[in-house]
Amino acid sequence: MTFFASAQTSTVLVDAFTNSHCSPCAGMHNAVNTSISGTSRAANVIVVYYHWSTYLDDPIYQANTTEPKLRATWLGGVSGTPTTYFNGVRQSGSYSQWPSVLDGLIASVPAYAIVPVLTYTGDSLVLTYTATRNSQDGMSTIYGVLVEDVTYKGRNGVSEHDGSMRVLLTPVAGNPLDFNTDNVATGRIAIARQELWDISKVRAVVSIQDPATKKSLQASQVIAQMATDVQEETFVASGPATVLVVNVSGAVMSRHEGLQIDNVDIISQVTRTLPSGAYFVRIVRGTRVSVVPVSIAR
Repeated sequence: MTFFASAQTSTVLVDAFTNSHCSPCAGMHNAVNTSISGTSRAANVIVVYYHWSTYLDDPIYQANTTEPKLRATWLGGVSGTPTTYFNGVRQSGSYSQWPSVLDGLIASVPAYAIVPVLTYTGDSLVLTYTATRNSQDGMSTIYGVLVEDVTYKGRNGVSEHDGSMRVLLTPVAGNPLDFNTDNVATGRIAIARQELWDISKVRAVVSIQDPATKKSLQASQVIAQMATDVQEETFVASGPATVLVVNVSGAVMSRHEGLQIDNVDIISQVTRTLPSGAYFVRIVRGTRVSVVPVSIAR
């Protein structure tokens, strides 16, 4: 049995409930810029904006009026905007407290890692994911949401609505993760594309969460890539491979181009000098993408 232990940092999921015409929401957006997106924390914090019914003429809210309410109810409720949850915990303090709260969450050692891949065709989007864990304690689910970076100036003056929620990819409570004896879980989710979305600006955000406490245990995000070949990836060399080795925080450990060997040999070669820890090896051959979790104990 393999456990994927790691001493890496965590990625925080921020659920932010807002509205394009809500004046106090502009302050929350400024706090996100000051404490997250304009700092080094941006690499370890993912913000999903759910547009709320504060003003019904918000076009981002009008595009999906039901699912933000489902997420809010599951987390514990939203009585007005702005409202924010960090890793499933509602924030009631001032914005000046955000840096210290976020730094503490980022510094925590994650028990899980997850690597998503999002592909699209003319009429669909497909999310596949590989999750690993370092303990069998407790239950966990995977929550997924499609977001888009939307440019629209509301009456509150905010024009850049990056990470606006478009549609749920899973129920708000998530789908159960079925880990095998090697403590690896995989899954696939497909949805229909909508003409409203700019495919060049959409991302899938995924979170491994505890359904009992509502807390996010680890999160990740990925942009969409065109899928022109929907066949399953095999472990047989079929053209040169581009290989990326990343740790569970998403930091690139190494990159390799033009490898002409089988995937099994690739994994052996690119991980040969890595220290103990958990990694993901991403192998791209043309339009085929494989993500392989690897645990190393020296």
